[in-house]
Amino acid sequence: MRTLEKVRKLPIRRSWTHWLVATVLVVIGLFAGDYISKKMIFERALYPIFGKLQSVSPRPIRPRRTVLVLIGDQEFYGERLAHRTPTKRDYLADLIRKLSDAGPELIALDFTMRSASGQDSKENPEYEQETSKLKQAITEASLKTKLVLAITVAKEENSDSYSVEPTVLDDLYEKNLPLAKGFVHLPEDQRRVPLTLKSSSNMTIDSFAAAAVRLVDGTALAEAEANRVGALPFGTFIEPAKFKTLSASEVLTTDPVKLKSDIACKIVLIGGVWHATPQGRPFESDLFLTPVGKLDGVFVHANFIEALLDSRTYRPLGPWVAISLEALLSSIVAVILGLTWPLWRRLRLLVLVCAFLVLLSYVLWQNLGVFFDCFVPILLLVIHVLVERLLG
Repeated sequence: MRTLEKVRKLPIRRSWTHWLVATVLVVIGLFAGDYISKKMIFERALYPIFGKLQSVSPRPIRPRRTVLVLIGDQEFYGERLAHRTPTKRDYLADLIRKLSDAGPELIALDFTMRSASGQDSKENPEYEQETSKLKQAITEASLKTKLVLAITVAKEENSDSYSVEPTVLDDLYEKNLPLAKGFVHLPEDQRRVPLTLKSSSNMTIDSFAAAAVRLVDGTALAEAEANRVGALPFGTFIEPAKFKTLSASEVLTTDPVKLKSDIACKIVLIGGVWHATPQGRPFESDLFLTPVGKLDGVFVHANFIEALLDSRTYRPLGPWVAISLEALLSSIVAVILGLTWPLWRRLRLLVLVCAFLVLLSYVLWQNLGVFFDCFVPILLLVIHVLVERLLG
């Protein structure tokens, strides 16, 4: 009762036009915020905030299970690869052979081996011999370790299902090898961990990360799927400098004993990180904006694998829960801005409220496994008060 009495005594603006406009702005802000979030209009601008939020986690975030083997400028523009696209298959075959002898838990090859026609698994005659060597290397390696190969998928017309596009390695899946495939398409929102898609035959198509995790820890993948709740879960990101990386040249030339000490019992991802030119101009289309900056695709996949295996996936709030919470917080802000105090005093209180919202988001994310943000309605309310002051 005392609290209600104190609220009644607050110097709140009584103008009905002010509250009508404020109410309309809150409603517009709620729908606009949802639309902006779905269309990723401002989300990428908020990535650094997401990155800072995860950096203050009491639990150290570092790679524990993955090692990256990178084909960079030195290899790609070198004599053997000769900056050819597609990447020479016999070179990849040599990498897989050398790595499989070092005892990794799994090898994941982040290269899509699209077929020549796009309609079947036939190879271009020019590449048949080297592709045959790659197939043989994969077959031999599968006797020593598990493997994941990259595929691409296409959404079918007038449907929510997907079809797998053919590759020149498709016949390997018919040999009952410990071999999986995963699509390398990444979600528009890089904070979300790609898991599975449904095919037209109602079969599950794993993402590249999900295929790797399914082979080494199916329980971890099941936990992430449980956090899906109608939308892909959020995941945390690790800076690329923290990953253990080896160049492809190092792998091919290093002592087998030393290589084994680096990658034994690890998930090894093979990927390309070369630039558009030998001078270092990047392929912007092959870089993905994440909460820890722009990353090559192989680093993004490694982050997803680490997040899944380390149980660092977080379900988003349900839409109605999020809207209700946003409406409540927006109403509190509207009351604060509706006070007849000096503007500087109201804005100071608003800053404290926003700091509370950041803390609330952090607590929800760290302890309840949900991620929450709501600032569009608040921004509109602040603009409303500033405009009123200018016009008044």
